[in-house]
Amino acid sequence: MILTKKNARHLTPLLRNLLGVFVIVAVFTVLELTNTTHFFHHQQIGSGIIPSRNPKTQTPPENQSGPASQSTKNNKNPADNQAPTSGSLIAPYGTFISNHWPNLDGSPAPSQEQSRCQTSPGASCYITFKNNGVVKTLAPQNADNEGTVIWNWDISKAGFTEGTWKINVIASLNGTTKTANDSMNLEVGP
Repeated sequence: MILTKKNARHLTPLLRNLLGVFVIVAVFTVLELTNTTHFFHHQQIGSGIIPSRNPKTQTPPENQSGPASQSTKNNKNPADNQAPTSGSLIAPYGTFISNHWPNLDGSPAPSQEQSRCQTSPGASCYITFKNNGVVKTLAPQNADNEGTVIWNWDISKAGFTEGTWKINVIASLNGTTKTANDSMNLEVGP
């Protein structure tokens, strides 16, 4: 084919269209590689705080920096559920999670979970879920006068992936820390 002015005019729209397609493919590739879109791969899951609420206060939690920050931000009035912080620390026990076999799609049961930690009144308690280096955390709360901490949360909104998650509970009081492991793992299904 000999390139003439007439042929060049028809080639220009074709080159513009090819350039447009190339730009779209390049942008899409960058979005996939930076884990912004998930058309061709699963979302990479990261560690973080699980959104939850304390059923005693019905106040949603505020963002927190991590498990080391002891918090009473979930309480409307922190003094209402504060217990004396004297005495020895009781190792955490209780129903660390209400359903050990949830599915991410919420079937056959809803994906709502309740976690509970029993420890000494006034102690700070939090729960971690670990799977292949990823750690999800129910933010620290102070135990009430009965030594109870409760979190209500949604497994499908917490960023869990399918698989086995080890459950660890940590309680602290007056510089002392005690831990407990759930005797059963959290088995998250599709």
